[in-house]
Amino acid sequence: MLNKTNFMLIASIILCTFFTSCENPIGDVLLRTYSDPFDQAPVVDSFSVEKKIFINWDKDEGADEYILMRAEDADNPQFTEVYRGVSLAYTDENLNPSTRYLYRLDKKRGKTNFISKKRGYGYCASRRNDAYKNNTEKTAIELLADRTNMVLYFGKFCDGTIIKEDDFFYVNIPPGRQAELVLTQLNPTPDTGKFIQLTDNGLPASTFSARSYILKNTGTEWEKRPIMLSLDPNCITTHGIYMVTYNIELANITKLH
Repeated sequence: MLNKTNFMLIASIILCTFFTSCENPIGDVLLRTYSDPFDQAPVVDSFSVEKKIFINWDKDEGADEYILMRAEDADNPQFTEVYRGVSLAYTDENLNPSTRYLYRLDKKRGKTNFISKKRGYGYCASRRNDAYKNNTEKTAIELLADRTNMVLYFGKFCDGTIIKEDDFFYVNIPPGRQAELVLTQLNPTPDTGKFIQLTDNGLPASTFSARSYILKNTGTEWEKRPIMLSLDPNCITTHGIYMVTYNIELANITKLH
């Protein structure tokens, strides 16, 4: 004879099996979240592949459907639908070169549409990012004699949002020596070098207008010298995207002059 404890255990197993069955619409309704979809800005990657923008977003148990909207950047952007479905990613290829885009992720639950208040920011780039696009300050790469091909960009959207890429390096300099860095811009313009800035060991940024830059170690021990290359925000006066492709190399290490 079943006692009360065993009966409750068996009943729980039967109920769990019934309501979690993949073929059971009643279980799906009863067990799904009752929360409205949450608002989120889609994650936008504009620089991995030329003239393509990759967008992704988190799964939302409160949403039945995702609706990705796109607009060209403007003071009063006009959004149109570019994707509708249950996928968590979308690749946007129907783009105009050198154009800034805004993305909005709306969601649908039942018959109700939830309009997002957040935006993702994209750009149809004609050049891809460098291989070290994740060289943040904590994962800076060491500059050696080999040339390193890099990309810098700085962009400002109509609502004031800024997107940018800064590059971090370090140079190992022996005591009483100096290291010469050589930079070559690969897409020169009349403003070549004007907007490229170098930050040396946390000092205020200086314009890398000359072809080379000297790092000096006046100490008595080896120095791991951090540097950062970036673009002067003044490269964009109102809104737009400014991109620079360049090579940088450690040309030589010599005695202090």
